Amino acid sequence: MMSFHLIIIWLIMVFLSDKSDYILVFLEAAAAGLPVVAGKSGGVEEAVIDGDTGFVVGAFRDEEVKEAIVKLIDDEELAKKMGKKAKERIQAKFVWQEQLKKINQWSREQDKCHNSFLQ
Repeated sequence: MMSFHLIIIWLIMVFLSDKSDYILVFLEAAAAGLPVVAGKSGGVEEAVIDGDTGFVVGAFRDEEVKEAIVKLIDDEELAKKMGKKAKERIQAKFVWQEQLKKINQWSREQDKCHNSFLQ
């Protein structure tokens, strides 16, 4: 059974899960300019840059979660800065054009591997 907690406090998104099935949630929060407190699992660290666009914490480590939330609530400028960086990162890295470039590059690399294997 999958377990997760989603809380939106003020202008902070907190999402704690022991599964990586919800990566899109972090990207959507970033696109909205929200700093994130994310539970560490799967590809979370690709979506949330710890200390830059939010905080990545132990999913159910209460003290870590509390410290990250309090830090963002107590330091409004930090929260705004992280949210801004998150949004800028989404606009630069996670648009379709950039993702297609990555897929094309990966495809070319696979072709090279496949061709060298056949020779």
